[in-house]
Amino acid sequence: MELCSLSPVFGGPWLADGRRANGLMAVPDVEVHVDHETMSGGARGVVTGGLAIRVGDRWFPEAGWNDFVVVVLGWWCREAAALASGVPVDLRFMDGDCRLAVRPVGGGRVSVRGLIRGAEAMGERDVSAADLVEAIYRAGRAVLAACNALGWASPDVDELREWCR
Repeated sequence: MELCSLSPVFGGPWLADGRRANGLMAVPDVEVHVDHETMSGGARGVVTGGLAIRVGDRWFPEAGWNDFVVVVLGWWCREAAALASGVPVDLRFMDGDCRLAVRPVGGGRVSVRGLIRGAEAMGERDVSAADLVEAIYRAGRAVLAACNALGWASPDVDELREWCR
C-alpha cells in the first residue's frame, strides 16, 4: 500500500490510486449503504429501507435516504453488468427523481454525477469502476441474504437474484 498524501482538508491519508487509507486498510471511494435495521417487507413483497451511495465524502441522494431497496438494487445490478463492459449507465432511485449518471473516463475509472430532478446535486467525481461495480453487487448480495433470512420472496427478489453476482 503506497501512501500518496496526507490531506487535512479531505481527511487523508490517501493512496496513490486515489483511495483513502484507514489504518492499514484502503477504504474505497464509493460505498452503497443499505440500512438493514430499516428494511421492511410489505404485503405484496415490496421491500423498503435505507439506501444511499457514498462517493468520496458525499452521500447521495442523502444519508438515510429511504427507497425500494430490492427494486433499486435489481436495477443497479443490471446496470453494473453494463458498466463493467464500459457502457455509460444511470443508477436511478425509485423514490424521487434522483439518479447517478456514471460515465467511463478511461484507466478503469468512471465519472459519477448526482442529479435530482435533472439539476446537479452532487458535483462530478471520479472513482474506480471496479470499486463501484463491486459495491453495487455487495449491497445486492447483502439484501438478498436479509430477504432470505426473513423469508421475503417476490418477483423483485427473484430479479435481484438474477442480476446480482
